[in-house]
Amino acid sequence: MAQVASDGRLRIEIHDDGLGMDPEHLAEVNARLRRSPDPGGGFTNHIGLVVVGCLARHHGIEVEFSPARSGRDGGTTATVLLPASLCSRAS
Repeated sequence: MAQVASDGRLRIEIHDDGLGMDPEHLAEVNARLRRSPDPGGGFTNHIGLVVVGCLARHHGIEVEFSPARSGRDGGTTATVLLPASLCSRAS
């Protein structure tokens, strides 16, 4: 799902129907996405998240993981907020 927010940012939600993550793991992943990268800090099994965090910071993108919305059995939702400066409307 994608929609333009009132401030011009583009909000994209990606839903995964996998096993999901427990609340503590979600909190750790989200905290690491917001911090400077530490590839050797026990995060090597999730090197893709290190890359996502670096790219997001570089481009002013916000990324957050949360449990899948109610009604789903397991899964994770990734919410991505692209700044208005990276978006353009089709004419």
